[in-house]
Amino acid sequence: MFLKSLDIFGFKSFADITHIDFLDKILDGKFPETMSCRYNPGGFFDEVICLSPWGDKEDETISKIRYIKASPYMFKSIIAKLKPDVVRGYGGYCCADWVSYNKVKGIPTVV
Repeated sequence: MFLKSLDIFGFKSFADITHIDFLDKILDGKFPETMSCRYNPGGFFDEVICLSPWGDKEDETISKIRYIKASPYMFKSIIAKLKPDVVRGYGGYCCADWVSYNKVKGIPTVV
């Protein structure tokens, strides 16, 4: 079974962005393919996609996570098109609002 998760409010960062320079130095610029399992604990999902209104690029993959930059008003149409198995919300009230506002019938949500 192939499972796809779509996360709203996903930031393109490690658990703490302040450590990137340190990690770059000790890893000699050779970051492993996976640095964090925040969005896919235990490798449960085969594909993880994050929707976020922030970012430098419209669509990119970093550490096995696809990030799509989009306005929250476009989230519902993107969710309907991608048909994830679940939509998860991370963060505070904005995330909860966006997940609730962009609910697509037949796709469960978790906040």
